[in-house]
Amino acid sequence: MNRLGLPELDKLFDPIGVDPRGRLPRMRPGAEDVDVEVVGAGVIGLTCALELARAGRRVRVVCEQPPAQTTSAVAAAIWFPYAAAPAERVLGWGGTALRRFLDLADDAETGIVVRGGVMCHRVENPDMAWTAEVAGHRPARADELPPGVPAGTWCEL
Repeated sequence: MNRLGLPELDKLFDPIGVDPRGRLPRMRPGAEDVDVEVVGAGVIGLTCALELARAGRRVRVVCEQPPAQTTSAVAAAIWFPYAAAPAERVLGWGGTALRRFLDLADDAETGIVVRGGVMCHRVENPDMAWTAEVAGHRPARADELPPGVPAGTWCEL
């Protein structure tokens, strides 16, 4: 089983390597054994593949490297709802993802770690709708803000 404890991923993964010229082999148009081929086994590719499979699609992940050898396996990231539309749906999706990440952070094997810090704002009164999904946030104190930053929010993400 994979490190995330998601057995669904094991049946989707199909490392295919590259040809001698460094290119991925062609995907299989019209393949009858899959509905969707997802390119890449990083966090985005695997997340897409997993959600498509959970929605009932037959999925194949086409990738050069196994997930543990991708940039996603070692790259740091921070959760924050992206400024996209429709805002209320994006915030809901972001909240769902954050809750899942927090659950995964309870298992050291996942590599997900929650850290506290200050989200710096460019303006004194920014849109704070995202804080509805973040427990324990508070306005940053003046001594927590870098010089020239008018406001901030301390939170754990």
